[in-house]
Amino acid sequence: MRIRDAISRVKNGINGIKRDERVSNQFVHSVLNSTLELLLKQQSKDKRLFSNLSILTVSECEELEEVDVANCSPILIKSCRTLKQSVTTFGTPYYSSYNRPLLYVSSIDDSVDFIPSTPFEFAQTKFNEFKGRKQYYWFENGKLIFPDTEIDYVKIRGYFKADLALKLNGTCRSVLDQEFPVPGWLEKDLFNLVQTEIYSFNKRIPKDENTNLNTNIKT
Repeated sequence: MRIRDAISRVKNGINGIKRDERVSNQFVHSVLNSTLELLLKQQSKDKRLFSNLSILTVSECEELEEVDVANCSPILIKSCRTLKQSVTTFGTPYYSSYNRPLLYVSSIDDSVDFIPSTPFEFAQTKFNEFKGRKQYYWFENGKLIFPDTEIDYVKIRGYFKADLALKLNGTCRSVLDQEFPVPGWLEKDLFNLVQTEIYSFNKRIPKDENTNLNTNIKT
């Protein structure tokens, strides 16, 4: 479902609001985003979230490049031997109830699942004798960061918000033409909540009883 289709569905489902009243596409998109983020946080443990690849941002073979550890956070300089990051710069992800990006990151052959972390949390694992061979990553400034890994390519699946201009195959797609990543089993709840919120918001706005007057002479 494209963002423009989601916006149209919301507007068509709101009874009592005329098309010329103050409900902009930008406002509807904002409410859709915030409501979806809330629902995804509530359902972040549900395994179905990553089953429908058509609504996810997917990179089946994301290349990693080495980063000089000396240029990173002081926390990390003594905590990891090597540091790699994704070549691709990703958009803003939706987050889980644990304040982790809603991403599934693994090796290409699925033999290694990377655990979401932060620089501080990774530094703490150095003191954990049970760390074993676990592999970690975190999201920072649009990049996926991987400490102490020998893996050069990873698989990424995730929920990302629309970019202002997404460039695909040399052409730019507007926000409205990008995919709105709502799982099918959450659609009903999402649109009901969004329509209720926008309808209630609109009712709180004072009506303009002088619609034909210039803004300079309205009282």
